This record gives sequence, structure tokens and C-alpha cells, in this order.
Amino acid sequence: MEFEILKSEGLGRIGYVCGKQKFTTPELITTRFFDGMDKESFLHNNTYRSTYNPDSNNSAFVLTKENKDLQSLPSLIIYPSLQMQCKSLNDISNSIDLFPSLANLNPDNDNLYHLIPWDLPLVHLNEYDKYLSLINGLEQSELVNKLNLVLNIPCTREIFELKLSDIEVPAIKGVCLGDISSLLNHPALLLQYLNFIRLWAPPNILLYAPGIPSSYIPLLVYLGIDLFDLNYQKMISINSSHQSSIILEYDATKDTYVKVLQQTKLALKNGNLRDLARIFANSYPPMKALLRIADSKANLINNTPIYSSRFLYCTDETDFTRPEVSRFRKRVRDRYIPPQSHLGIIFLPCSAKKPYSKSKSHKLFMYSIRRGLKKKRHFVGEVILTSPLSIVPRDLEYTYPAAHYDIPVTGEWSEIEKNHLREDLSDLLQKLDPSIPLVGHLNGIERAILKEVCETNERRVYLNPDEISPLTSRKTLKTLSGTLRDVFEDISPSPKIPSQLTFLRIIADYQFGKGAGVALIPDDVRITGYKELGLRVKYNNNHLLTFRPETGLLTISLCAGRRLLGHTKNVVVFHGKQISGSTIFAKGIIDAHSEINPNEEVLIVDSDEQLMATGTSYLSGEALVKMNRGKGIKIRKKVK
Repeated sequence: MEFEILKSEGLGRIGYVCGKQKFTTPELITTRFFDGMDKESFLHNNTYRSTYNPDSNNSAFVLTKENKDLQSLPSLIIYPSLQMQCKSLNDISNSIDLFPSLANLNPDNDNLYHLIPWDLPLVHLNEYDKYLSLINGLEQSELVNKLNLVLNIPCTREIFELKLSDIEVPAIKGVCLGDISSLLNHPALLLQYLNFIRLWAPPNILLYAPGIPSSYIPLLVYLGIDLFDLNYQKMISINSSHQSSIILEYDATKDTYVKVLQQTKLALKNGNLRDLARIFANSYPPMKALLRIADSKANLINNTPIYSSRFLYCTDETDFTRPEVSRFRKRVRDRYIPPQSHLGIIFLPCSAKKPYSKSKSHKLFMYSIRRGLKKKRHFVGEVILTSPLSIVPRDLEYTYPAAHYDIPVTGEWSEIEKNHLREDLSDLLQKLDPSIPLVGHLNGIERAILKEVCETNERRVYLNPDEISPLTSRKTLKTLSGTLRDVFEDISPSPKIPSQLTFLRIIADYQFGKGAGVALIPDDVRITGYKELGLRVKYNNNHLLTFRPETGLLTISLCAGRRLLGHTKNVVVFHGKQISGSTIFAKGIIDAHSEINPNEEVLIVDSDEQLMATGTSYLSGEALVKMNRGKGIKIRKKVK
């Protein structure tokens, strides 16, 4: 069985499982005990301690193979613990000792997953190293050929002391997340547990969460879970105390699970899994807490595509910290440097229409700015203050998600929004020469925060005097022109730098790293086209790059790739000296920077750091290195 990632969002992924039988994840699996004894004997064995519900008569809840309508789904066989087999660790010498019914299995069924019978505390943590040594010492060819092993890792605080890096057995294809259902009301501990597993488990290992309510599926898929079962149905049918826990599960059926899973798969495919997870999370406080904690504690940003064709609808506080928003804010802080040609900054409000310059209000603003500054117009930069992105330099207004978001306008800002704007404004002011004049054409919260931040940083700012009048009224626009005329009257601009050149360099810095713009785009390039329709750049009569307004990013040629080498981290090392075809598969990739996102423009080099091609990554940098199957890079141009 092999696993490849087709598409990802957050930590969630559409995966393609290849074997004798094939399926895509996320998926439901059936579970059954397979130990040679009947189910009733197994359930009532006093030595068994349920991993699902330890306080309910030592009972375990499973689906049996009589569920014929689910036979097409992958199946998980749960073996009894070593104690139930009357064995100790010393009795393990081959796979039959672990799996007593192995000889009766059909080896042609590649969809069967076999749970390693590590039922802690029956196998104690202090015996863990010995247990792993025995597993790793088994005949590997036998395990690989007959089993898709699922390692059971329990949800206990002691688990964080284990050394999962010691596990070497190649037959392990998945991880069972122990009694994860017991952590659903403890979101901080649940996320700590998931992060611990992900530190060890490479991306090609499937994660299985047993006994989960259907309402948790979208959020847990977003956090990287691939496989679910229907065992929670049995739990709430046998133990009514579970029925009061989650509202959506009162009338849950098998069809409920199937429908939620279908919704989740469709959302992943369309790139709005985060939105679906948020909708479900709003129904239950621990789920909402888990989503909020995940934004700061889980590595969601690097696995979220650098751009998407969909709009971001920011409707509550969890959207203020979603990966797309956090990445944009971080890149502006880390990579945006106001051009030296800018002799002043004008702060403006956002608009409903995106990009802002296409809106009626910003067309009026820009007309008034031109009227006030005249020939000095190109020497004054513009910055838009908005939520949830905080600050958007005019030159980045096309860049995803600055041109692809919508937020309800109420005139009221949350403390999260206010603090984000304060932080990013303060960072911007630290980058500006103290002598540069600042002008604010703002109302309401944005005006108050700009004034507050400038006072804190001991910077003077010229604000429109009447914050009650509409900013687009003839009076306030005339005042803006007059203010700009007076403030910049004595400023003598340096030689003009073409605005399109500045625009492209700022985008290059945002996309490839600080300093990349100057290295990539020399002064004597030839630029044709318009921002709205796209720009093409030539250097020495050779195509250098293209600006695409639909993403707000650059696509680069081999010429551009050579100029970027040494000035960007978007580099992938390929094992080989020649690339054939239009795709590089993950198996052929030696190294890639961890900050590479899906859909990121990258340079492909050989082991001698010689440029081989430019292209677009299908996966994150981590997945490019750790996956051993599937598409890695879509080639744009390659050295012949």
C-alpha cells in the first residue's frame, strides 16, 4: 500500500491510497475484532479494558462484518491484547505471535489494516522500548507483504515521554490515535497529542481517529486525520450519557457520517475546508476552542496553498488568525520594505470591492491625491488599513488574499482586530525614516488607532479634521488635496523610478524573500501591459517574468531563476542531472525548504546547485522531502 497527497489545506489532505484496491482519503473504515473468539466472549472478558469507554462495564463498541453495505470501505482488524492471548513480550518471535489469525487472512485484500495489539496500560510504558525492539526485529518482508500495520498510540500524559523516533518498521502504514475521543472536551491536550504524533509520523502515514462524532470530522480532517469509523454510534446507543455531549450527534446515523464526509471531501477539493470546519465548530465550544488554539499551535500555514481562486469570507474571530491571513501579515512584516523613493505615506480605508483601486471610493481618493501632489504623486506611498489583514501596501493589493476577502462591516472592531492593526502599524513605522510625513484620510476605528500608534511612536500624522463627514464627500476630498499640497510643498523628489518597476520588486520581495526584487529585476528591463490585465517583463530581449493579476504573484522564466539563485529560499533539490516530462515526483526530491507552500513558485536545482528548471509546487516543502510517492513539482521551464 502506498499513499500520495493530491491536494492539501491546513493539515488536511486528499490522499490517494494505491494498492490492490484503491481509495481516496479522508474515508470511513469498518472495524471488527478478529481473534478466533465470538464477539460476546471478547466484550465480556474481564481482562480487557476498553480504549473507548473505560468507565462503562469494561465494554468495547465495534461494528461487525455483518455490515455488508459497508464492505467496500477499508477495514481495520483489531486484535486482542497480548494479555488476552496469554502472552508476554518474551513470547513475540514472529508476526503470528502478534496476529493469531494471520494465517487465515486473505493476503490479496490490500485494504485490511491490522492494529498492532499494544493496549496500554496492559503493555506498560516502561516496557515500550523492549516492545519496539521486538517489533523492529521481526521479519520485515513478512510484515510488509501481508500487513498494513496501524500502530496504536494511547492518549495519556505519559505518552509525551516516549521516543517514537525509534520505530523503524516499514510495514507501519498508519497510526491509531488511541482513545482520542476522551480528549474531545480537552482541546489543548488534544492538539498537544496531535502535534506529538505529527513530529514523528511522516506525511505518507495515515492517521486514524476511532470513536469520533460525525460533527468533528471536518475539523479533524483540517488537522490532518485521514480515517474515521462509525463506533461513536454504538457508544451513544449503548451508553446514553454520551447523548448529552454534542448536539449534532443526537440523531446521528451511518448516513450522517457519509454525508458529513462527502461535504468534507468536497470542501477540501474546492479549497474551503477551513470554512466548513468553522461552521461545524460553531456548534460546540470545545470544537471552537480547538480551532482557535490550532491557529497558534499547529503548523497550518506551510500546508495552506499560497493562493486560491476562492474568496475568504471572514465572519468571526477565528478568521482573524486563519493561515492565509497570518501568512500575509507575517510576510508584510518580514519582507515588505517601503521603497526609498517614497517621501511620504498616505493611510486610506479599505473598500468592499477588491482590488481597492477598482472601487469608486479609491478612484476618488486617487484623483484627489493626484490633484494635491501633481508631479510628486509617485513619490508618496499608499497603505490601506483593513481587517483582518491589518495593513495592505498599495503595491500588494492584488496579492492573495488582499484582493480575495470579504468581511461584514459594522463599524465595530474586536480587540483581536485592533491589536493586530496596532502591531503591524508599529512595525511599519519602525521601517520608515522619522522625517517622512504621514497623512491619514480615515474615519472611526482606523483613524483612532493610527493616531494612537503615531503618538506612541512619537510620530506626527496629519489627519482629516472632520471624522464625521463621509471620506468621499467633496469637502473631505478637497481637504485631502489641500493637506497633501501643504505637507509636501517643500519636498524635492529624487529622480523618478517607474512605478511599475517598484510594484514588481515589492511583489518579488513578498513572494521570494526580502531583497529578491532588486536581484531579480534590474533597472533596464522592458515592461509591457497593465496591472489589471497582466504585465510581461523582458531583459536583454529575453522573457524574464509575468505578473498575473488573478493571483497577484509572479511566474518566472529560467533567466529569472538564475538571477534569483542565492536570493530566495524557494529552492528544491532534485536527485538527478536531467528532468524528463512536465512533472517531478516527490520520490526524486532530495531537499526542499520548509517554508515552501503548495502552489509556490520554486527553483529546481541539482545536487551541485545548478539550475535545472522552474515550476510550481504541489505540496509543502516538508511533504516534498518526506513523501515517497505522488506529484511534487509542476515544471514550467526546464534547461534543455
